[in-house]
Amino acid sequence: MEAVRKLNIAAPGDGRPPRAGKLVSLQSLAHVIGVKRKRGQFDFDVAIIGGGSGGYAAARTAAGAGLKIVVIEGGEEVGGLCILRGCMPTKALLYAAEVKHLAERAETWGVRAGKVSFDFAKVMARKNAQIKDFADFRVQQLNGKRFKFIRANARFLDAHTVELGRADLPVGQDARQRVPTKIVAKNFVIATGSSVAPSPLPQLNEIGFITSDDAIALKKLPKSLIILGGGAIACEFAQFFARFGVKVTLIQRSEHILREFDSDAGIEIEKVFRREEIQVFTGTKLLDAKRCFGGRNFVRARQDSEHSLVGFGKRGRKNGKWPRHRQCQNANQRAAHLHGGRLHRAA
Repeated sequence: MEAVRKLNIAAPGDGRPPRAGKLVSLQSLAHVIGVKRKRGQFDFDVAIIGGGSGGYAAARTAAGAGLKIVVIEGGEEVGGLCILRGCMPTKALLYAAEVKHLAERAETWGVRAGKVSFDFAKVMARKNAQIKDFADFRVQQLNGKRFKFIRANARFLDAHTVELGRADLPVGQDARQRVPTKIVAKNFVIATGSSVAPSPLPQLNEIGFITSDDAIALKKLPKSLIILGGGAIACEFAQFFARFGVKVTLIQRSEHILREFDSDAGIEIEKVFRREEIQVFTGTKLLDAKRCFGGRNFVRARQDSEHSLVGFGKRGRKNGKWPRHRQCQNANQRAAHLHGGRLHRAA
C-alpha cells in the first residue's frame, strides 16, 4: 500500500516536531472519537496528509465514525500512487499484453486469428483513459460532503499544527484554491505515499535509465531492455515488454525472483519467463554499468562468483545492425558474451 498510516496518540506540545505514534489500523481511527477535546482548541479531529488510496480510506473510515476530517493533498495530480503510477496503469498494460498473447495462440482453443499486430500508441491511450476515469472519480469522492479536501502542501509547525501552501507561493496562497494559512488538528495520519528507490549503481546515474514511472509513460517501445530487480513491479514490466516484442533481460540479486513470496512461486514464474524468451539471471551482484557499443547501455554483474553477465540496455540496434561479437571476460576465464544481439554464457 502506498500509505504510511501513523496516528500521533501522544506528541510533545513544546514546539518540537511530532513523534511518530504507534501504528494503527484504519478501524482504530474510530476510537479517536472517544478522545475529548476542548471546544475550539482544534479545527479538526483528524488531518490526513495525502489523498491517495490510503489517505482516502482513512478519511472515509474516520468520517464514518463521526469525526471531523480534513484531507490535504499537495501533489500536482490527485489519485495517489496506486491510481496514477502503480497498480492500475500496470494492470491495464498487462491486460493488453495478455490479450495479444492469447490472440497469438488462439489455435489452442480452435480459433483462427491470423497474424496479430498492435498499435502501441492505442495501447497507451487506453491505459491513460482508464487512469483518468479512476482519478476523476477519486477527485469526486474527495470533494464530497463527508470531509474537507484542501489542495496544498503541509509542513508541521508543532505536534498539532501544520502550515499550508506551496513552496513557490506565500504561505496560505495557492494557485489552485484559497487555503487557510494553518490547520490545527488533534491527530494526524501521514499518507504521503512513496518515491522511486535510488539507483543500485552510481554508474547508472551517469549513463541514464528509466524508472517504473517512466516505463508506464513511454511513447514507443524500446528494442531491448535490462530490468534490474526481480520483485513484483520488475516482473510485471518484464512480461509486459516481452509480450510486446521487446528483448528483456532480468537480473535479480537473490536466489530466485519474487523473494518475498514462496520460493516455489518464484521458480515457476522463472520457468514461464524463460519459456517466453525472457532471460532471467538470479543470484547476482551488480558490478558496473556503462554506455558503450555505439551508445547502448551495458550492465556487468557476477553470478555465483563464477562468471559475468552482459546485456544490451534499452536502445537496441543502431542503424539497423547489431554490433559485432563482444565479450566480457572475468578472472575465471568464463564469460557472458553478446552475439547477434542475444546474451550467451560461455562454458
